Amino acid sequence: MKFYSCIVTAVIALILSTQIQPLEARTWLIQPDGSGDAPTIQAGIDSASAGDIVELASGTYMGDGNRDLNFLGKAISVKSQNSDPVNCVIDCQGSDMENHQGFRFDHEEGLDSVLDGITIINGYASWAGGVHCESGFPTISNCRFINNHGTEGGGVCTHGNSLITDCYFEGNVAYNGGGLSSCCMITAPTTVVRCTFVGNTAQDYGGGFRC
Repeated sequence: MKFYSCIVTAVIALILSTQIQPLEARTWLIQPDGSGDAPTIQAGIDSASAGDIVELASGTYMGDGNRDLNFLGKAISVKSQNSDPVNCVIDCQGSDMENHQGFRFDHEEGLDSVLDGITIINGYASWAGGVHCESGFPTISNCRFINNHGTEGGGVCTHGNSLITDCYFEGNVAYNGGGLSSCCMITAPTTVVRCTFVGNTAQDYGGGFRC
């Protein structure tokens, strides 16, 4: 019996030692000309797994796949390569006739979904032209929102427990909350830390910020 017991123990040990180990986080480099690890920002997000980084090289990103972006519920980071939002720009090229926005979080993302070091300009949407956090609550850090238009939050509209830190809002326009609108009557409140609001406009409430 001891012999068979030793065999069973050895087999169990072998199985445990050969269990599939979690994959290491990967960085997906995206280039404005489409020559990176994926052709567009959205293609990089689609390819990424939890913990991965979708890293944007310096330049201006435009067109399909580089606007109207969605994290799809993934706990990943989309960030600029050199952490300077001035050099990493998403131009949504939106208008009243053709709506486009930067990002939409609507898959129950949490604070481990991170947007970092990016400028979003010329978004135009029925809610927020820059970023609309509908049913997702990401971390937005070191980003710039310039000349975006929406009804609730020209730059950003969030419906709950998002974290917005070290961001800059300028020249955004909305019906309510020109720079930022936090609609959190039911869910936990949005946290806003060290953000700057310059020259934003609202038709009704909150030129810079409405909560």
